Amino acid sequence: MDIKGKKILILGGWGLVGMAILRKLINYDPKEIVILSLQEKEAKSVCDELKKEAPNINLIPEWGNIFIRKTLKDLARSEIMSSPKNRQQLLQDTMEAFDDNILD
Repeated sequence: MDIKGKKILILGGWGLVGMAILRKLINYDPKEIVILSLQEKEAKSVCDELKKEAPNINLIPEWGNIFIRKTLKDLARSEIMSSPKNRQQLLQDTMEAFDDNILD
């Protein structure tokens, strides 16, 4: 793998499989790894743990559902669906044509 000095995005880095993959990837000396998890505490805990093993790699925690609007990304599905406003926003984003506002 030619990832030395490159940036990597890992989806689901908090679980057992994600951690195993991350531990393998740090051996290839990437410049930066963005570690995405659904919850903030998960993403941050992975970065904290791996910083001990890979102090020269920039580890960036990110969290939330990346497939929905930023304002909804940290809400549980039940919170989105139980709110008429949130539910309407999700439906519009899913069914309407993409524009710069949605993509941002």
